[in-house]
Amino acid sequence: MKHFSEIDSCRLSLGDKVFVYALTCLSLTNTSGKIPFAAISSDDSLTFLELSSFPALDVNGVVKNAHSGVTCMTAASWKWHDGRDTVITGGRDGLARVWDCLSQGLITELRTAHGEGVSTIAFSAARNSLAVGTELEANPPGDVAIYVWELTDTRNPTCTYTYSHTDTITSLLFSHLNPTHLISASTDGLVTLFDTTIHDEDDAVQTVLNNRSAVQHLLNVPSRSNPKSEDVCTISHDEMLAFLSLSEEEPDAADGAGGGWDVREGLKSDYAIKVMANPVGGVEGVVVCVGANKAETSTVPNVEICTVQPAHNPVSAKTQERAAPQTTTIAELEKAHGEEIVRDVWFHEECPYIMTCGEDGCIRVWGETGAAAKDTNTVKADAGPSSPKNSKKSKKHRRKSSDAHRFKPY
Repeated sequence: MKHFSEIDSCRLSLGDKVFVYALTCLSLTNTSGKIPFAAISSDDSLTFLELSSFPALDVNGVVKNAHSGVTCMTAASWKWHDGRDTVITGGRDGLARVWDCLSQGLITELRTAHGEGVSTIAFSAARNSLAVGTELEANPPGDVAIYVWELTDTRNPTCTYTYSHTDTITSLLFSHLNPTHLISASTDGLVTLFDTTIHDEDDAVQTVLNNRSAVQHLLNVPSRSNPKSEDVCTISHDEMLAFLSLSEEEPDAADGAGGGWDVREGLKSDYAIKVMANPVGGVEGVVVCVGANKAETSTVPNVEICTVQPAHNPVSAKTQERAAPQTTTIAELEKAHGEEIVRDVWFHEECPYIMTCGEDGCIRVWGETGAAAKDTNTVKADAGPSSPKNSKKSKKHRRKSSDAHRFKPY
């Protein structure tokens, strides 16, 4: 395990009690010696930053009031927009907005049909498609929608799915195997696979999984046995992790008892921050970033970055439980953001630095303790990382788990 210490930080001029929600790397390649980032904050600002090779973190510009209630963000490069870097944001004002990272100006905006708040977004570079999930403000069950636009024509969505979920959509992603496939997760505990070439919702739904608890994080992962299988990793609002297959008629038990494996107990942490693809190509499993800020968990607040690989040994005949996944802690960020919650983590295997943001209003840069500074030009790639039952197009399984509590991500 490598230990990292803070080497630079930037407190955004956001006022008191303003959180930095999320941080994303904007550029896939680095030719200038600086890595561009964007961050969204609870004061509705969109901030553009650069990490230099010193290293130093500099603010390049701030878009105030990017939304009325900003909630989410993703980086994107449009083929028809001269290949320039863009960032897409979503908000409770019912808008998804596309920003030019160079001019920091608004390119276009898309509006949900009834002004529903945007809770999550996903972008497909392969199809220039944007998917938007909406938020349920009332008590569940209720009406939430998923909209899909082709960004070459933003006047109307090409697909609208309105009844596959009954609570806030917490995560969307386009399949790494088929860019026409969209995977959604929700506070209702369901994970759904859509074929977005089909407009009729009944026919578009290919698979529904019941995660048994509100899904907080969702990630595509390489299949454990079949390269053509749609597999995902989920982390629920109560920090339970599961590896699920969207391609099997009856997936086997998740790696852990009950509804999954307890991240807090398994990784000695208080909360999960993020789940990412394993940076080692061809290696199954995921990278999970966790935080600890309670004295009973860790004497010093910290963030740990850990690899988690699913266990494949048979279910025990005696306990009916699988062994826990194999875990390795690859990095520790000492002191983290103190007692404040860390909201996001960015790292890349070819960059010597790690970045975090949190509820203290700060973005922090971390370097390996005792290591000499390295040039950020080394970054060359995307900065991107009991079993639920599967039912094909089955309405009867689209019910919220009775013991699931609603998760509010913002």
